[in-house]
Amino acid sequence: MISFALGNAVLSQESANLLLLVVAFSMLLTPLLFILYERVIAPRYARGVSRLPTISMKAMTSSWPDAAV
Repeated sequence: MISFALGNAVLSQESANLLLLVVAFSMLLTPLLFILYERVIAPRYARGVSRLPTISMKAMTSSWPDAAV
């Protein structure tokens, strides 16, 4: 697309070069960001979710009036 726009004089050479640089940079960063997510962000989020308070059945039933039966 960039070369087509450049060939039809829609973009200048400077604009085309800048656009190619941006596309190449985004193609480089995308896999790295996925790796960062899988190895750093997702495990931290998973550990944070498992920190929810848990209530044991013994603690729940000990306050019932007929629990001593």
